Amino acid sequence: MTQLLSIVMPAYNASDYIAEAIGSVLDQTYSDWELVVVDDCSTDNTCDIVKDIAAHDRRLRLVERASNSGSAFMPRLEAVKRANGNYVVELDSDDRLEHDYLQKIAGKIEETGADAVFGNTVFIYPDGHQSALLTEFDRNAVVKGRTHVRHTLDGWSDGCWGAIRRSLYLEASKHPDLNRLAMSADEFLIRAILTMAGSVAFFESTYYYRIHPLSITRREHPRIFDVIDTDIRLKRLIYSIYPPKSEERKLINRQLTANLWAYLRTYSTFAFTSESDRKKAYRLIKDAYSNADIAGARQRIGTLRTCAMMLGVDSVITMHKLLASLGKRQQLQKHP
Repeated sequence: MTQLLSIVMPAYNASDYIAEAIGSVLDQTYSDWELVVVDDCSTDNTCDIVKDIAAHDRRLRLVERASNSGSAFMPRLEAVKRANGNYVVELDSDDRLEHDYLQKIAGKIEETGADAVFGNTVFIYPDGHQSALLTEFDRNAVVKGRTHVRHTLDGWSDGCWGAIRRSLYLEASKHPDLNRLAMSADEFLIRAILTMAGSVAFFESTYYYRIHPLSITRREHPRIFDVIDTDIRLKRLIYSIYPPKSEERKLINRQLTANLWAYLRTYSTFAFTSESDRKKAYRLIKDAYSNADIAGARQRIGTLRTCAMMLGVDSVITMHKLLASLGKRQQLQKHP
């Protein structure tokens, strides 16, 4: 008996790539699947493309939201809630799957009964070149979810793309912090799922993840500072589960501190268009400062940065502004 796999796809203004994404599902060697696309009020012809394809394959369903949520998290969760399979497979509307991806998922679930199974990840960059995410763990093992969390902290050595037991996904999505995260809620959710997963296994097929230069996290938009809030809440989650001196606590603190340094630099030169946005970003940075063990992250950020951060948030912002000003002056001297 085959396993129904529910592919869940959030979509917003995805007309450039969504046909390719859906095509990679239609081309699968495994046929017992459904694809639930939830459109987040696209203003282009995304829905028309999906409807066109759905007219020829009843396994594809389109749900159109009444209002825009502002991120992929809510439409993805809605797709999970509407799914019928015991396992959900995440696929973004601009990504694609290797042709045997679902076959390998079904086989690994049948073999292990794991709560989550993850494959390989390859990144596709704007210039067309690709690079594989190199894993640093035994992919032949079946591990506890809490053990695997460390491979998602202070850098991802596993992209965590694959299939997750639907009941586990829905239970983890009830975490109260998810209601407060404006951005990067998916990144918090996958760690929450892993902390609850009894077992995780791995399969050999590839998820192709497209890097977009125009995504909010890669362009100048005030919401990029919301990522700091995710790190703060993720640290609280990790500290509530793992004991003192654990590798997980060390890694999340390194992640928070390194990201804090980067966002201090961004804040110092950011062109805020409203005072409320500036105040919100500053508050998040201050909150991160109070949650970061700066001295404990010295090996991650270096001694000089550690010493600078120990001077306090305002001193570091002033330092970054001076360095940015000096850099502009040097550029003008080179190119008068």
